[in-house]
Amino acid sequence: STGAWDHVVPALAKHGIAYALYDKVTPNPTTLQIDEAVALAPDAGAVLAIGGGSPIDAGKSAAILLAYPDRNADQLYKYEFTPEKAVPVIAINLTHGTGTEVDRFAVATIPVDEYKPAIAYDCIYPEWAIDDPALMTGLGEKQTRFVSIDAVNHSVEAVTSIVASPLSISLGREAIALVAKFLPVALKSPGDLNARYYLLYASLLAALAFDNGVLHYTHALEHPLSAVKPDLTHGLGLYETIKIIDGV
Repeated sequence: STGAWDHVVPALAKHGIAYALYDKVTPNPTTLQIDEAVALAPDAGAVLAIGGGSPIDAGKSAAILLAYPDRNADQLYKYEFTPEKAVPVIAINLTHGTGTEVDRFAVATIPVDEYKPAIAYDCIYPEWAIDDPALMTGLGEKQTRFVSIDAVNHSVEAVTSIVASPLSISLGREAIALVAKFLPVALKSPGDLNARYYLLYASLLAALAFDNGVLHYTHALEHPLSAVKPDLTHGLGLYETIKIIDGV
């Protein structure tokens, strides 16, 4: 619906690149989905992940397992091995919230355990990432709010963690300022490319902030919620968590 696929297919054909398409990743992706994607093309030499946090995180995870064919996604997310390699990841990002296209993190749910852990490995930094605000003008009002809430939470947690640094604090502060300025504009005029550009830039800065400063409180509380209720959008879960904290 964003139009990204319409550009990707001709580019692959032009360069003679064969591909297999896995398009069953849902919000709050599962380890089962990751294993299915790997099984679809076990000899793939790279992963092209198109979407927001869920498809890109699933793609990063699949990239590890393609380099470790004797392992599965449950083992990866239960920390039963420590990966040091992955096939290259190319990320085409479609939201201005997660920032996963520029960091070393990925998240997935282990359904049988209703458990949603995160992994962080240098080998899953994307080799290439495309951030095009024109691909995000179709985000609805709720999606626009929720993804930016994610970026704000990344920033707040990164600047208040015990390993926060001047770098993470500067990045997080600028990200929040940009969201405060441009989110109202994007909500009023969804097609405003300037507003989408700066929300996307804020998302990138927030991801760099928590890549250096890590996350804690609200993400630690939200992950169990969406693990139990997979249809809970991550940004909405963070918003509800904030309300709970404020109520306490």
